[in-house]
Amino acid sequence: MANHKWSCILIGSQSLLVQCAEAWFEEGHRIHAIVSTDARISNWANRRRIRIHKNFDTLLSNTAPGSCDYLFSIANFDIVPGEVIALARSKAINFHDGPLPRYAGLHVTAWALINREQTHAVSWHLITDAVDQGDVLAELPVNIDSGETSFSLNAKCYEAGLESFKSLIADLDRNSVEARVQDLDDFHYYGKFKRPRAGGVIVWSDDAESIDALVCALDFGPYDNPLGMAKCVVGNTVLLVNQSKVLQGKSGCDAGEVIAVDNDGITVA
Repeated sequence: MANHKWSCILIGSQSLLVQCAEAWFEEGHRIHAIVSTDARISNWANRRRIRIHKNFDTLLSNTAPGSCDYLFSIANFDIVPGEVIALARSKAINFHDGPLPRYAGLHVTAWALINREQTHAVSWHLITDAVDQGDVLAELPVNIDSGETSFSLNAKCYEAGLESFKSLIADLDRNSVEARVQDLDDFHYYGKFKRPRAGGVIVWSDDAESIDALVCALDFGPYDNPLGMAKCVVGNTVLLVNQSKVLQGKSGCDAGEVIAVDNDGITVA
């Protein structure tokens, strides 16, 4: 049990917020309110008798500045205004599913795969006026395996998010959090409307590994795809490509030439 009974406001969506909230409760802390439009979170909050708000306006109209110790933004895709940040007496903290400062912004798991990174990470950082530029309070590495997709890497990041949140709670309780100032010379921001080159159309003159990385990166499994699927153009037809495999050896054919067609797929140089 924690020595201090902290209170917090949670902002965000998806199951990670609920899992972090449960971890917060397990350490004896309180939740002042939650801001979310996610029905699953609303149902959970109602069962827990936690006040739920659909937007920042209702939160601000019912909450005075300094009403809680901490504010946590988890799987939240809206910019947190300064008035909301001021509700926390101590810190306002955001979960980010990428290493900072190299992968700031949105959909960074996909961009890491497109860039053929070998490792990734999740981060917890202070919320400031500059998006994703606040001091990093905690970071946990995440391995990228062969054949990793955005779907599988996102799942890894959520697991790492919960694990690192539990460690962050412990550090807050001990007052032992060490903030790391970001090196903004290495800051790279991936915006909401950034898309893969050529809209995800495969460029056959690229090497096979880069093409395979693109296909994997644009595989979000059963979840909404925010970037678009990989695709190839055959004559006047566009074919969606949801799986790929790099074959060994060289064909000696021109890039983009179809070598074979069978029930398992199409082999292309």
